[in-house]
Amino acid sequence: MRTKIFIVLMFLTIEGYGQSTLIFEQSRCINNIESSLELKERVIKKEVISDTLIVILGKREVCCATFQGSYIIAKDTLKLSYANIGDECFCPCFYELTFKISNMKTVPKNILFNKNKYPLTSQKFSKYKTRVDTLKNGNILHSKFEDEVLIYELENQDTVKIYRKYYNGRLKNEQIIRKNIRK
Repeated sequence: MRTKIFIVLMFLTIEGYGQSTLIFEQSRCINNIESSLELKERVIKKEVISDTLIVILGKREVCCATFQGSYIIAKDTLKLSYANIGDECFCPCFYELTFKISNMKTVPKNILFNKNKYPLTSQKFSKYKTRVDTLKNGNILHSKFEDEVLIYELENQDTVKIYRKYYNGRLKNEQIIRKNIRK
C-alpha cells in the first residue's frame, strides 16, 4: 500500500503540479567563415505554443562544440545558459540554440543567455566593418566591428597570434597560439 501511495504522490508531483522541463537542441554548425562571422547574434524567436515557451538564440561559437542547456527563473527573468561539453576547434561557427520549456504560459519580461541580453530581431546579417592597423611595436592588428561595436581582434606577432573576443566592447576571452618557428 505504501508503494502505491508513493507512486501516486510521485506522479502528482511530477505531472500534477506543473514542473517545467527543458528540451535543448542545437543546430548544425554553419562554418562558412564569411557567413558565420556575418550572421547577427540575436534572439531569433521567442513564443509560447501550447504551454511551452520556445526561445531560439542565434550565436557565434567555436566549431566542434556540443552544448548542454539549462535554465532558472528568478523573479521576472528567465536565465538560460549553455556550456560546451564536447570538443573545441578554433574556428568560427554559427549555431541556433533552441530552448523549449514546458508549463510556461507567458514569455518572461527579461531573458538572459549566459548573463547576456540579445536583441529579438529578424535582421539576419550584421553591419560589419573591418580595420587593419600597424601597432607601434610593428604587430599587425585586425579588428572587426559589428554594428560599430568591437567584437574580435587578431594580433599577429612574430612568434604568436593573439585572438581576442569581445562582448559589448569588453574583452570576453583571449587565446594565444604559438607559431612554429624554424631556425
